[in-house]
Amino acid sequence: EENMCKKLLPPGQLDEFRPQIWAQCLMEFPLRVFIASQQILNGLWKRNGIGLMNEMAHYETLNCALRDADLALLQVCACVVEPDVFICTLLSRLSLSAGDKLVQGQGNEMVATNTEIFLRTMLHVLGERYDYCVSDVSERDCIVRNLSHALFLRPLAHSEAMKEGRSTPLLFTNSTGEKNESLVDEVLRDIATRQTARGGHAAEYHLKKEYNDRCTPFFSHYAKGMESKAHLRSRELKSHVGLPCLPPLCDRFRSLLALASCDMLHSTLVHWLSKAVNPNYDNWREHTIHQMVYLVGLISLEEECYIKGVGGRTPSDMSKSFMKMATESSNEKDMSVLQLLVKLQESTRSKDSRPLLQRVIEILTAFQRSQQPAEAEEAMTGVGDESSSTPTGVSPVQLEAADAEKKAQRKKRAAEQRAKTMGRMQQLQKSFLASSTSPTTMDS
Repeated sequence: EENMCKKLLPPGQLDEFRPQIWAQCLMEFPLRVFIASQQILNGLWKRNGIGLMNEMAHYETLNCALRDADLALLQVCACVVEPDVFICTLLSRLSLSAGDKLVQGQGNEMVATNTEIFLRTMLHVLGERYDYCVSDVSERDCIVRNLSHALFLRPLAHSEAMKEGRSTPLLFTNSTGEKNESLVDEVLRDIATRQTARGGHAAEYHLKKEYNDRCTPFFSHYAKGMESKAHLRSRELKSHVGLPCLPPLCDRFRSLLALASCDMLHSTLVHWLSKAVNPNYDNWREHTIHQMVYLVGLISLEEECYIKGVGGRTPSDMSKSFMKMATESSNEKDMSVLQLLVKLQESTRSKDSRPLLQRVIEILTAFQRSQQPAEAEEAMTGVGDESSSTPTGVSPVQLEAADAEKKAQRKKRAAEQRAKTMGRMQQLQKSFLASSTSPTTMDS
């Protein structure tokens, strides 16, 4: 690639583009490993035996240090490469176009799986912050994060919890080379409660309720089965959103904000969300929709933290606003991200991600209202019901009222249809009785 650039670029501009060329070459290695591991674990490779699946399972779960190193390298490359180039490279490696059009030789199952891999990779690149070079976090913060996500799935015994705490990649060692187990034990007693089991079983540690909101189903150390358990656990909690405020990025990794607000990612999300709200398009799974909504919520919450100055953030660090693009449509034909999310909330496909959808819509709606001038707000309040009927200004309370009204209408139509059917059956019964008791029947 550098020899090609020497032929195409003037000699003075080669030094300017050399870091991006090297970054594009370096990102190929972790990107291929990420994609290959996800495709193998999702069953897209069937003829390589069970040995390859065991190797990828070891890479995903047992040896997280290698995976964390690959993810850190991918984050470094994402900061150097142009954001649109990074998104296009990821889409091309997954054989996806700007949308989800089928490529020759592919099926709907492969397209849906590759879309989930793209969304999961973006969630990990943008959401993985618990590293000393990425953000300013302490050793205790990393232990709390690992232990809370392990306890979120199920209660653990003391030995199991200590094993999960010792597997923290950034856990310091003392002079003898042993892990700092005293800190792990201290964190365990702070975030969990010890409950004695009956029947002679060992005591277990249960995660405290205030730490449930810090846990996300898309934790980078979760394998596919563990991620499914996390989703089931979120459904049991019902109101669990799983969208915590992440620690701020360091100066060298602040370029990830440009990746989150690039035009290519926004247009891709708009295209996929428009397919998700289309009732005639049944290619998307509920898990894929949940990933898309979570990615929009992750970027929106990060931008909201920068606007409010949470954790020492400043609004001047953002070069471009994702929420501004998400609340405005590019043309009259296409809907904005906010309008698509409001429409998606009425669909049955988003039943499991309804609390997350409400949270994301609240964030985007609050930003949209803050961007409107005072005159526009007065005009909107003067309009009355007409302004509240727009898709972008609908509140969760109004959506619940609309859903209740639709349910009442469906119930009324069902009652009318049932009464009509019962009346018809009564008429048939009367005619049958009349015909069976007729004189000709009695004579015979």
